[in-house]
Amino acid sequence: MRGPVVALSLLAAALSGCIEDVEVIDTGDTTSPADRSHAADLWAADPLRQTLDLRTGDYGLFIQDGELRNRQSHLGFGLPNPSFVEVGIQGQETGVLIDLGTDADLAVALGAQNGFVGLSRGEGGRFGYGPADALFDRLQAIEEGQDGGDASRVVPEIGHVLVGAVVKKAGSAAAVDDALIVKILVVDHRPDTFLAMRWTVL
Repeated sequence: MRGPVVALSLLAAALSGCIEDVEVIDTGDTTSPADRSHAADLWAADPLRQTLDLRTGDYGLFIQDGELRNRQSHLGFGLPNPSFVEVGIQGQETGVLIDLGTDADLAVALGAQNGFVGLSRGEGGRFGYGPADALFDRLQAIEEGQDGGDASRVVPEIGHVLVGAVVKKAGSAAAVDDALIVKILVVDHRPDTFLAMRWTVL
């Protein structure tokens, strides 16, 4: 047994030497909310893992007194069609979801190292990138009373970046200025079954 112990001790010493000159970065809660991302796995056949609270990263539904109850569900997968991911699924809410294409193509369009990371809101709250800014045109149409139709759902594709918004339906007290806006990276997807995603509230 002495051999493995000595080997592990030597390995630990070697690793210690490798990292002693590396700058230590304090990753405490210093980032702005727009820089914090969440990740989650959604399952179309599991009601407790079908929906998400996009603000907290928690699953939206829970069981109480033998019944399914909604805590907060901004986004759902497989509801009611297992092919789609959809936003604005609860109560008096509706939403808009736009597929911006692959992360690599978006990076080129933005002149960024990474499309998902590089997508951000600038002056006036817009993205400064036409396909993403179409989100606000659709939100404006909802505020004016138009039916969003199928604008709230897309068929997810691996490696694609989505931009979405959740907003109160026309006639409610809130609209575009109070919209919950997010960017989403589709990390993995098995049609009609499973969706892995990363997202950031913007």
